[in-house]
Amino acid sequence: EIANLEGNRLRALPSEISHLVKLIKWDVSCNCLSHLPEEMCCRSLRQQQQERPPREQHADENETLEVLIAHSNALQSLPCRFGHLSKLQVLDVGRNRLRELPDSFSALKMMTRCNLSRNNLSYLPDDFGCLENVEFLDLSLNCIQML
Repeated sequence: EIANLEGNRLRALPSEISHLVKLIKWDVSCNCLSHLPEEMCCRSLRQQQQERPPREQHADENETLEVLIAHSNALQSLPCRFGHLSKLQVLDVGRNRLRELPDSFSALKMMTRCNLSRNNLSYLPDDFGCLENVEFLDLSLNCIQML
């Protein structure tokens, strides 16, 4: 399932977004978002309670979202638990105001395409190189001084 909210004037997304557990693609590009809700990285509490016993992965991982398009917003940061998007394959957060990536970023082991261009990144997390499935990476027009 797909949620296309592209080109609106959204300033925030509700935390209840985590209840949309079947979404595999979100497009929230070309809005006015300054942040993404932490809850987007987790399954809904209702879904967690229905699944017993807990599986081996983190109990709150979002296991469905594969594509997140959030370019051309005003994002200043990504959620701390961003790495809990365990199935994320495509990430486009170009043309934002990101200064750093969360520590959990390197847990995105399924990611193959990553656009971080036109942000304010000055460094990458130490374990950024662990993202071994990435086939396309755009870090252009940032403030990165050392890799």
